Formats: sequence, structure tokens, C-alpha cells
Amino acid sequence: KGLRSQAFQILRMAARHRTIPQLAKYAFRRAAIHHYKGIREVQKACFPSLYEHTSYEAYNLTHFGGGSLYKFVICPDFYPHSIYDVAAYIMYSMSSNHVHVVSLATSPEHQKQGHAKELLDFCLKHALDAGCVEATLRVRPSNKGAIKLYESYGFSESSLEPLYYKDPPEDALLLKADMSKQYDGINLNQESETMRIESCV
Repeated sequence: KGLRSQAFQILRMAARHRTIPQLAKYAFRRAAIHHYKGIREVQKACFPSLYEHTSYEAYNLTHFGGGSLYKFVICPDFYPHSIYDVAAYIMYSMSSNHVHVVSLATSPEHQKQGHAKELLDFCLKHALDAGCVEATLRVRPSNKGAIKLYESYGFSESSLEPLYYKDPPEDALLLKADMSKQYDGINLNQESETMRIESCV
């Protein structure tokens, strides 16, 4: 029993530190209610100040069941993760001609693997297929990595919203992209070689 427990711990640590990359498979799924806890964990790690506000959690819970937001997740599909774990997620809303990215985040444990790009690819392809001509999102000016990603998709600064973020206080950049340009040079249909697409819609 002791040896089995020790072997379990070794495999768990190896998986977490990517020393067995052949096990590191991910699945793209439409978010279900059992993913909510995993999404909250990602939010807690990436947006601690927002996570502390009950109203933010209540907003997510209220809208999670469907209706106003499209919600998709990338889930780690390898040991020791369970079906409830979430590596990254995106939430966005669409009108007849506009898509707004409400939230996009990747767990620190699963960053630097292209998950945010996978999710943004899907969101923008979905919006293009739905006839959207404009995309918007908000981002902290200090989040240089995210801004660089968004700029690669044609987003640019539209306005500055003073003190939009709290704890720590920071302005918000409202970024917009003209989707009529069809994102020239960016393949929104290409699937990741390391990701298994399971159920999108």
C-alpha cells in the first residue's frame, strides 16, 4: 500500500510538471454546470479581487445556466485531473452584429500552451459565422501579454475607462476589432495538434 501511494504521488507530480508530456491532452467542451467550480478556481487564481466580490460570483452563477453568455472550456484530459477540472475558459455575448468577450482566462498551471488563443479562435470564428462585424473586450493596461495577443487579432484601443478595475485600482482599455477585415492571415479554422475537439455546440 505504501509503495502504491508513493507511485501515485510520483505520477501526480510528474503530470503537474509536464515530465510526461504524452499524457498532456486537452479537450474543448461547451461549459456545463459541473465545470462551474473549475471556472471559479481559474477566476480565483487570475482575478482574485473580482473573486472576492459576491456580486461577481452571483453574476456568473446566474448566467451560467444559459441564455445570455456563450461559455466554453478547455479541460485537462490526463491524470491526475478529473472531469470537473478546467484549464481555461471563455465567456462571450453576441448580438446581431457584435461580439463582446466578457472573460477569458487560463489557469497559471496550464499557461503558455496556447489555450487562450484556441478559445479566442473559436469565439471569433463563431462570431464571424453569426454575421458579427465588430468585436470588443476590456483589459488592464498592465496586462501586456493579453494585449499582445489581442493586437495579433486586429484589436486596437478604442477608449480608456478610468478606474474600471478595483483592488488594485486600474483603468480599463476598451479594445475593438473590425471583423469585416476577416482577420487576414489568421487561420480561425485550424485545430490544435495537441487538442481533441469533443463537443462545441
